[in-house]
Amino acid sequence: VTDYPIFEANFEPWNDYYSDDYEKLKTPSETVTDEISVLLDNFFKIYDDGTKDQISYYMLDSQKIKGFEGQYTFDRVETFEAYKLNESDNKLLVNAKISTKDQLGTNFTQKFRFIMVKQKAEKELRWYIERFIDVGEKNYQ
Repeated sequence: VTDYPIFEANFEPWNDYYSDDYEKLKTPSETVTDEISVLLDNFFKIYDDGTKDQISYYMLDSQKIKGFEGQYTFDRVETFEAYKLNESDNKLLVNAKISTKDQLGTNFTQKFRFIMVKQKAEKELRWYIERFIDVGEKNYQ
């Protein structure tokens, strides 16, 4: 093992939504869930070995964030849950658990919690990550 994963802790506190009370939140349609599933696979591949500019494609307002910069390789999204934060299916809370491998081939899991929004980009609607809320080992349902 060369080192522990690097996390940039520049996330806003989790106080403007329902905290961990998921029973108050509704799940989106199956179509939206399928869209999020594809996006998560694509995003985490780039997050693990892409540049800040490549990662910014998935971020609202093209925010630049630091990923793992090639130290880890995305394996798969183990699980994810999506919850509607408004009446339509265009703003979601997403909890994702991913599996990655380090340079020696050792698997480990990482958990992410973030807000996603669907907005118009050029001629089509697409999903963006608005902001990360938590990254780490907190136990999300």
